Amino acid sequence: MEFLKESVDYAIFFILGLMGFVSIWLTIERVMFLRKVNPSDYPTKDEYDAAHRMSVFWARSSAS
Repeated sequence: MEFLKESVDYAIFFILGLMGFVSIWLTIERVMFLRKVNPSDYPTKDEYDAAHRMSVFWARSSAS
């Protein structure tokens, strides 16, 4: 029973650490995209919004 308690603790810490890593990764990705994007390069707001949505890594992988 003690082993189960310790295992659950480690699993929760691992999940929380993974979630923190992913959130920092997405924040850095978003900042990098917003630094290089120029809204005047897009003729319509819809094209700008589509490019903004496509910059997220899972949108790229699910679009193909």
